[in-house]
Amino acid sequence: MISRKFIKVTQVITLAVLTYFIASKSVVSAQGNAWYFNARNLVEQNITTKLNEAMLSQAKAAITKALSFEPDQPHYLHLFAFISLLEYQYITHHNIKPSANSHTLILDAKVAVESSLTLRASWPSSWILLAQITSIEEGASEKVFNYLKKAKSVGPYEFDVHLAVLHLALSHWDTLSPEFKAFYVDELMQAAKQDFNFYQIFEMAAEINMLPMVCLSLQFGKSFEEVKQKYVYKKHCG
Repeated sequence: MISRKFIKVTQVITLAVLTYFIASKSVVSAQGNAWYFNARNLVEQNITTKLNEAMLSQAKAAITKALSFEPDQPHYLHLFAFISLLEYQYITHHNIKPSANSHTLILDAKVAVESSLTLRASWPSSWILLAQITSIEEGASEKVFNYLKKAKSVGPYEFDVHLAVLHLALSHWDTLSPEFKAFYVDELMQAAKQDFNFYQIFEMAAEINMLPMVCLSLQFGKSFEEVKQKYVYKKHCG
């Protein structure tokens, strides 16, 4: 017969082991979070000014360190993929000759964001990121279209989803399928419902030299009447 004393000692030992395990996990999580926020702060500094190679390298090192503590943390995987994409954009923006490294950056980014989505499929930003990465090699492919549709399904009212669809559609306008063009029109109409954010679409279109297409698109349909009353419309399309 097992004594009460034995049971009590066993409970104490079990509780001590659980406490140690939870404390250890908390320490590991705290260390990972510290490196994650270090990387995120560096990225935010980078994208608010201009891409900086040294800062991108520091951010990549920081997020890699965070992943060494928690390799299955979807936030970390997402940021790793985003930084890899920024590194690729730096190479192309500065006309650095494409190399095996640039291909590796895209491959690493894709693997990381796919892993993030396996762990957490409800973030539209991760589906958008996967669409952006895939479009580099495939253009406005059916796969890219489906990734954007997935982002739409989990974030139907998020302006960033509208913006991402419009950006990718305008960037590959000449090769869009009829289905993709219909998606573009629908997202433009949805974005118009948030007319206080619509200036972002004008700014994005101007950056990729597709502002005339956006202005032309706004000529059709009653959905754009309120947008057309705004100063920002008259500034860009007037």
